Amino acid sequence: MRFRDPQAIRPRIIEGPRRDVFAGPRRDADYLGAYIMTRVGFDLDRAGALWAKLTHLSGKGTTSLLDSHPAGPERLAAWRRTVEELRANPGGMPRRDR
Repeated sequence: MRFRDPQAIRPRIIEGPRRDVFAGPRRDADYLGAYIMTRVGFDLDRAGALWAKLTHLSGKGTTSLLDSHPAGPERLAAWRRTVEELRANPGGMPRRDR
């Protein structure tokens, strides 16, 4: 079944198992976004500071199923791992096996 309206699937997510079905694509977008930002010259430390601020402002120790665009500690930790990877190999390509 296809849904044109993203909000139409929200009840199915809530009724189903307690997991974030968008977590995988969100992780991939963050990961590839860091690579793109590096290539065009963005300061990853400043971007990381923004992630940290968003995490702090969320006021949560974890993200929840109903967060529409969570910026919790898990996402910040993943960002920091990606930055370390980029610094270790600045000209490298994104890994497919992560």
